[in-house]
Amino acid sequence: MLKKTFLVLTVLCICLSLFSTKYQKYRNNKILAKIDKNEQTLDILSPVWSALEKDVNNLELPGHYSAPYFPKELVVYAATISANKNQQASITKLNYTCSSVPQKSTSVWQEIFSQVRYLKYAEMARTEIELVDENLYNIDLYIDALGKSHDNQFISIYAEFSLKIKITSEKPLQALIVEWKNTKIDIRKSEQLLFSDDTDLVIHSPKVIEIANGSVQEEKVIAFLQGKEIPAFFIGEPLKTKKVNICDIDKDGWDDIYLTSKRKNILLRNNNGVLEEISSQCGLDLEKSSCSLFVDVDNDGDEDVIIGRYHKRSLLFINDDGVFRVKKDVTLPRFVTSISAADYNNDGLLDLYLTTYYIIKLAGMYNESFSPAEIREYRNALKKKRQGDSRNVAHNMLFRNNGAGQFVVEDSPVNTYTSGLQGCWSDFDQDNDVDLYVANDFGRDFLFRNDQENGFKDVSHLLGSIGSFSMGISWGDYNNDQKMDMFVSGMYSKAGSRLTKRLIPFGLETRFLRMAQGNFLFTGQENRFLAKNMKGLWSWGGQFGDFDNDGYLDVYVADGNYTAPKQFRRGGDT
Repeated sequence: MLKKTFLVLTVLCICLSLFSTKYQKYRNNKILAKIDKNEQTLDILSPVWSALEKDVNNLELPGHYSAPYFPKELVVYAATISANKNQQASITKLNYTCSSVPQKSTSVWQEIFSQVRYLKYAEMARTEIELVDENLYNIDLYIDALGKSHDNQFISIYAEFSLKIKITSEKPLQALIVEWKNTKIDIRKSEQLLFSDDTDLVIHSPKVIEIANGSVQEEKVIAFLQGKEIPAFFIGEPLKTKKVNICDIDKDGWDDIYLTSKRKNILLRNNNGVLEEISSQCGLDLEKSSCSLFVDVDNDGDEDVIIGRYHKRSLLFINDDGVFRVKKDVTLPRFVTSISAADYNNDGLLDLYLTTYYIIKLAGMYNESFSPAEIREYRNALKKKRQGDSRNVAHNMLFRNNGAGQFVVEDSPVNTYTSGLQGCWSDFDQDNDVDLYVANDFGRDFLFRNDQENGFKDVSHLLGSIGSFSMGISWGDYNNDQKMDMFVSGMYSKAGSRLTKRLIPFGLETRFLRMAQGNFLFTGQENRFLAKNMKGLWSWGGQFGDFDNDGYLDVYVADGNYTAPKQFRRGGDT
């Protein structure tokens, strides 16, 4: 009897297991089908987005293009301007209140458009989609626009809103916007823009302007789109775009500019506001460079320079009365993405931290850079020192300055095997020594606390689960509370954010959400950091600076992934 009961229970467990597996598979397939349907719907509705964007540019909703998608009357959660305005420096912010009470209307945004004389551009993006009822979808969007107001000031508009759209036919498309709900309106006015492009005013040589503004990557894209054959490129090629470094090579008090690039680097000496190209005169007209840093490594009162390179070893140049000479007895790595300097051991000498980026699995691409012995040495080290679940990548390195421009690799936990894009120093714990944040692509970031005689300690747990998949890092006290904060740049993707969130039920780790969430502002607290998502675009790096001179740090963020050349651009390209 006992054996029979045991057998029945065993069979029952197996049946339940099979049912559970089949149900889970059925459930997963339904979720995936829903995700796929939602993305297809966004694509099907492309004509609606295009029409709305055109009519926003024409300051009319509904207008000529979008009228077919509006009913005679729709439900609107309006946005009304408040009487008060906020004045910050030279910028006036118009305060809008988004209503929670629906009302019937024949148009939208008239109160917003009444502030605008014309728009220079208006760009719309979709962020989220949900099926509400049969063929009825709720879709979240935002618009970013810039133009001129009636009093001839620059006016910027950022608006978040959601639409309910009923689709009655996909082919041909028949859809109606039945509800428009404003959720956030941000309008600012200023008599002038914060920055203007003065390149033509300060560089008088057309050839130098062409070099400064040129892009090898765009030239290759144009050649490819024209049907020409181009050679295969290294996976880190996008990282070899121009990098800017500000220096004062002649100590005259005027900021000079050094641009590194795949072609020859250029050094623009600032002569009372006019920039003159002098790289060959100074010995700095190198090729195929990825980054640079001007610092006084030998404490002789002038700036030397470290130049990061890819397929060749990076170089240290000592400043010899305005002429830069290679320090041949200093060996620096290849594939360098960033260089940062700080006196981490408080001995009065600036030390260096270099991040590097490559994938050793693609060994065939590295024959020009590595000998077989070097590849074997690297792989052996990687087996012992690979950082967690990071992919097979390069070796970030800390170089200790021994004086007279002599550097040796320090044996330290900060020498991580990760896809390093930037290392940045700051004394976040205020104990009079610098700590280090390392931003890593395709893996988790590292925050190292400098404990001096006890070395560096990994305290990345202070970041929570957010510190991963980063592109850049900048330290600064943005809220003036005497504690260091961080702006960490990352990739933002609207589709990526939608999809990763929906893949959590399939076992995707929550930290992978960070991969598509964009930038984060980390506010320094006692023994921790509070993270706030700042979205953004595809951000490669940010820099704190008080650009409007109001006593508070702002952030400038460099964005971009791919922009189609003008002659090949089509609707929908960004």
